[in-house]
Amino acid sequence: MAKSRSQISRRNRQRGAELERETAAFLWDELGLVFKRNLEQVRTQFENDLQCEDVSFPFSIECKRRKSGNGIPAGAWEQACEASSRLTSCYPCVIYKYDFRAARAVVSFSAISEALTGVRAAADTELADISMHGFCYLARELMAVRAEQ
Repeated sequence: MAKSRSQISRRNRQRGAELERETAAFLWDELGLVFKRNLEQVRTQFENDLQCEDVSFPFSIECKRRKSGNGIPAGAWEQACEASSRLTSCYPCVIYKYDFRAARAVVSFSAISEALTGVRAAADTELADISMHGFCYLARELMAVRAEQ
C-alpha cells in the first residue's frame, strides 16, 4: 500500500525533529550547554531549529536530515543565513545528516577566522564542512575568544 503525501510529510517532520533532539543531546555531551528545539520554526519562517540557553553561543543552528545525497542540502545555507541575521553576533550553521552517515556541520570561514584571530571578519561566502567534534571545538574556541574581549 502506497503512503499518502501527508504520511510522507509527517515522517519527514519526525525525522527532522529526531535529528534536532540527537544534535541537542550531542551538544550537551560535548559542550555542557542546553539546547532546545525551537517550536516557532514551524509557525514562523526564518527561525533557527535549535536554541541555546547560553546567549554567548556563537551559532544559529539549522538542522537538515535527508535519506541520501552529498554535501549540504540545497537551500539550507540560505535558510541558516536568514535565521542568523535576526540574532546578534551569531554565525549561521547547518547541521545535516544523511541516513547511515555521521552528522556534519557547515560553517563560514568567517567563524573559523574569528576563532583563530579574535577579530570578527566580514561575512563571506566560503564554507567549511566539518565533523560535529570539529564544530564543538570551534564553538568552544569562539566562546573563549569572545569571553576574553
